[in-house]
Amino acid sequence: MTHSMVSVKVNSDVSAVCNATNDMGTEVKVFSIKAIPRVTRTPPFSPVEGSGVIIVVIILCLLLLAFLGSVLYFLHKKGKIPCGRSGKQEM
Repeated sequence: MTHSMVSVKVNSDVSAVCNATNDMGTEVKVFSIKAIPRVTRTPPFSPVEGSGVIIVVIILCLLLLAFLGSVLYFLHKKGKIPCGRSGKQEM
């Protein structure tokens, strides 16, 4: 028994003919090979690569929120923001 493997790149549909001959006889096989169009896509998003980006975005958002909170706090302390002062009267 003999086993052979052939790899072929095809651009369109083709037919391959295989002839085998030995002491026991001859056999012919016809194979129909269909070409599958190759679609080039970007590889799917890998969570391992993207986890660092997500962590950086979360840290930046927290820093921005802290900065905004501190600015609002100091503006409120100086009286530049009138929220919560409606019941108070100035002398």
